[in-house]
Amino acid sequence: MFTLPSAKSGVRGALMRVWKQLLLSSVMAVLVTSLLVLLPLGPVQRQDASVFQPEDPTRLGLYNLVDVMDSEAWQSKLGRVNWNQGELAVDYLVPRHVQPEALSRDLLMLLQLAFIKKSNIDRLLVRFLEPVGEENSATRVNEDQAIRTTEHPGLLMAADIRRSDGELARYLERMMPSDILQPQWREHFRITVTPRWFRRFGAWPD
Repeated sequence: MFTLPSAKSGVRGALMRVWKQLLLSSVMAVLVTSLLVLLPLGPVQRQDASVFQPEDPTRLGLYNLVDVMDSEAWQSKLGRVNWNQGELAVDYLVPRHVQPEALSRDLLMLLQLAFIKKSNIDRLLVRFLEPVGEENSATRVNEDQAIRTTEHPGLLMAADIRRSDGELARYLERMMPSDILQPQWREHFRITVTPRWFRRFGAWPD
């Protein structure tokens, strides 16, 4: 027999429908919020974008060390070059025909490169080396080959220069190669020579 539902059961059913709608709305809201969080807030950033950024020409690094050192017209031959956290060490091999003025020119060019053209070199260590036995290399093809095949270079001159040396860049801008070996600059740049220097070139300039 069909009977009408009681008032109590009708109220209970209406409440259940309301709760279901509220629950469904809450679930949808959570899902929408989660999707919004996952969406990017701006344009997509490519991870490899930095590869195409231009390099800073005032900084030295392993990525440009060879190009930078080869960009200068050195009178001596480049030997060992080492870069380590702000410290640049350079060895030059000095052919027999090179005179002290050429060494001074190379040293000044290197100082200007390190402390004017570049901004991240804090210390510069330089050695000018004479290949031992070069004077007996007449049977070799040429002087370049003599330098390459000589195993024990002898030290002629060394220098130790720091960026912290007062107003270094300002002095270097106005210096001439002939100034480098003058007494005040020899002391300032911590330039030392060996007996081999005096045997080859004679006394210091005064």
